[in-house]
Formats: sequence, C-alpha cells, structure tokens
Amino acid sequence: MLEQSSFLRNCARLLLRATSRFDASLGAGACRPPGFHQRIGDLCRNFDFFRPIAECGALFPQVNGADTSLWADFSRNFGITNHTETRRPPLLHPRGRKSAEKLGGVTAAGVASSRRAQIRRESAEKLGGVTAAGVVSSPRERVRMVPLGFNTRTGEMLMPNISWIARNRTLATAGASAITVPFAAWAGFSAISHFVFHRSNFSTASEMYFRLTSNRRRLADPIAFDNFLLGRAKKNEQIVDVPEHMPFKVSVESLDNEGMHTFLLNRRDRNDRAVIYLHGGEYLLQPSTYHWKFVDTIARRTRAEIFFPQYPLAPVHTHEEAYEKIIALYRSVAEEYGPRNVTLMGDDVGATLAVGLAQQLEELGLEQPSHLILISPWADITLHNPRVDEFEAVDPLLAAYGMRKVGTLWAHGADPTDPKLSPVNGEVRMLRNVMMFVGTRELLYPDARLLFDRIQATGTHAHLVEGRGLNHNFPLYPTPEASRAIDRIVDAVTED
Repeated sequence: MLEQSSFLRNCARLLLRATSRFDASLGAGACRPPGFHQRIGDLCRNFDFFRPIAECGALFPQVNGADTSLWADFSRNFGITNHTETRRPPLLHPRGRKSAEKLGGVTAAGVASSRRAQIRRESAEKLGGVTAAGVVSSPRERVRMVPLGFNTRTGEMLMPNISWIARNRTLATAGASAITVPFAAWAGFSAISHFVFHRSNFSTASEMYFRLTSNRRRLADPIAFDNFLLGRAKKNEQIVDVPEHMPFKVSVESLDNEGMHTFLLNRRDRNDRAVIYLHGGEYLLQPSTYHWKFVDTIARRTRAEIFFPQYPLAPVHTHEEAYEKIIALYRSVAEEYGPRNVTLMGDDVGATLAVGLAQQLEELGLEQPSHLILISPWADITLHNPRVDEFEAVDPLLAAYGMRKVGTLWAHGADPTDPKLSPVNGEVRMLRNVMMFVGTRELLYPDARLLFDRIQATGTHAHLVEGRGLNHNFPLYPTPEASRAIDRIVDAVTED
C-alpha cells in the first residue's frame, strides 16, 4: 500500500509539473481548454492522498480575487477556500525557511516539493526583468541561492542576480585575504624570531635592516675597502658637530681637553657622578646617531655628566695618539670627581680602548674607576681565534678582512699581541666591577667571551650579559633587549 501511494504521489508531481508549465505558457488571462480544471478536480477527488498537496497549494497568492495557480484548482475541489486557516508549515529546510522573504503576507517558501528542480535550472530565464537563474552555465560556478519570492503575475520564483553575488563574493574573498595574509606573515615572522633565533621581532627586523645598510660589504671587499679608507682619511680630520636633528633631553656642550675635542652632556651645578664614554666604529667611524641617542639616554636616566671624547681615528692616526689623549681625559675627570665616582664605558673599539686604559692605570699610578662597562669589545685585534669564521657567517655588520687590515693600520708596526691592541693578552687581576654585553651573532663574540672568562677566573667581580641571537652592539639599538641592557647599565652607574 505504501509503495502504491508513493508511486501515485510521484505521478501526481509529474502531472502537476507538466500542467504548471502548460498553464504558465498560456499567460495571464488566456483561455484554457473547456473542462480543463474540471478534469483535474475529478482526478483529485478520486485520491485522498492529494489533500496534503492541495493544502500546500493554499499557500500561493491570489490575483484580482481569483486563484491563477494550478494548485488552487485542487484547493477548490477539496473545499479549501480560507488560505490562512489551512496553511501548513513550509516543507523547506529551516535554513531556507529563515531566508525566505514575505511578499504580500504570503511566505515565499511554499513550494517545497519543487524546490530542487527550481534551484537546479539549466538556463537563466527573464521574468519581469528579474534574473531567475537557479544555476550558472558552469557546474563549478553553481551557486546555491534562496528564493527572494514569487512573481504574482506568473507564479514563478524570483532569484537574485548571480553575477552580482559572484562579484561580491570575489570582493569578500579579496578582503578576507587582505586581512589574513599579513596576519599569517606576521605570525610566521614572530615564530622564526622567538623559536629559531630566541629574540624579539624588533631584533630580527634590525638584523634585516643592517644586512641592507651596513658597511659589511665594504669591509669584505678589498677594492671597496681601499676606496672607503681613502674617504675616511679626509673625513676623520674634520671636527665633529652635534647633530642638529637630534632631540636631546639633556644639555650638550663642546670642550677642548688636551687638544681633543670632547662633548659634555648633562652639566649640572653640583654633580658628583661622571661617565667617560668611548664610542666605537672600527677605529674609522665617527659617532653615529645610535651613539648620540645612547649617551643622551644614559645621561638623562643616571643624572650623571657624560664625557664623550672624539679621539684620533685611523687611517691617519694610531693607537699611541689615541691612548695619550684618553689617559689625559681620565686623569682630569678622576681628579675632579674622584675615581670612585667615575664609570669608564665604551662599545666596539671604544670598549677595547677602555679595558686597555684600565690595564695601564696601575702603572700610571691612577686608581681604577668604580665600574668598567664593555659593549662588544674587540678583544684581539688579530682575530686569529679559529671560531671567528663561524661567527662571521652570521654577523650582519662586521667582516674579518677589513677589520684585520684596520688593525694593522692602527697598530702602526707595533706588536699586535700588545695588550693595548689586544686586551685579551693583558693583565686583568686589577680590574674592578666589570660588566660586559656581547651578542651571540657577532664576529667578536669568541674573543670577548675569552676575555670575560679570564677576568672572572681572577675572582674579580664581573657580570656577563650574553645577548642570545643578538648582534654587535645590541644595547645601542631600539629593541626590547636593548631596553633591558640599559636598565642594567643605569643600575650599575647609579650604584653607591
């Protein structure tokens, strides 16, 4: 019985589909064959299972007070005249029911039995100027859409314009990509910085910047380096001026100390603390913007007076001239403030000069400074350590070829193993309160670590800050690691 009922229902659907197309082809107000509706009504009365179908037909709209839908013929023959009272719940999926719109108070999702056929139409039809295409020409481009409603003149479903949907979906996809792609790139960049190099994103970005802008290529190329030396020979003889674009937070004065041009930052009427800062630059370069910002920060946070000398540089001058000027400066500052209130600090070759000076103070009859702070010192001018090549490969700033050649010019015929040139070979037992900063991705790391191990072995109070994954002179650059390093330096300088 159930199989027979299902068969008859399918036959009825086929019949209704055929008659619906026939009815639509006649158009509104056209004359139908005599007895057309009567024959359909007789068929409906013979099968009680058509009643649910007729009740569904009651959901269709009326035009000019008369039902124009074939489903209405079923309703009249079954005595169904009040559409609102006999309305059944839509047979659509709840998602489709939510999306259906209402036209004239009648739910547009009423024709559930033919929804699949209407969605999968093979070609687009024009109904009253509205595109009613359920699918597009290519199966790959098929779009599942929800009916917007029904045309009251023809009874056909109104579908949205597919080209408009496709175009806006493309825009939505492009917008989503514009958001997700940069986010995914930043997430990958962060993962590499933290899990591969063990450093902040700013430090990774700084290394990328240095690889593009540093002097490493000139230091590694013989011809380019020779041309670079010729240019520095003339430029290093010029007097260094205070950068005009620098927004200093402390006062800056220019002094002459024993014929050496010296800047004094943060002069106060009463100040019992001083710092002598010796800048780096491979004995060839004058102070950079990073040096000026660094000494300005140290002066502001420690409230100490900072002496910033411009000592003689290569290739015209040598280490003897530089030490002569620096010793005279240290002597005058120590006499004014007292050695216990003086901090000797330097970066790169400035750190080399600082530790070389401290090793000579005992012979000169001068007392050690309260703190000796070294940032990436060039501890051995020969760079003969077998591990130098390993660290040169990852250093974005320095190259061994140019540095060895500069070392030869700076030595000016002296023994390169002399402690004034290579402090790693000198006496270190007399040093006091040593703090060293060095990165693990710089060429100078092996010799700097060797120097620190020698200092620590004597029992001297020493502290090493090893910048894991960081580059040469990392405390000078605007990174989170540099901020923490500056905090340590400020604590050491202000320590009573």
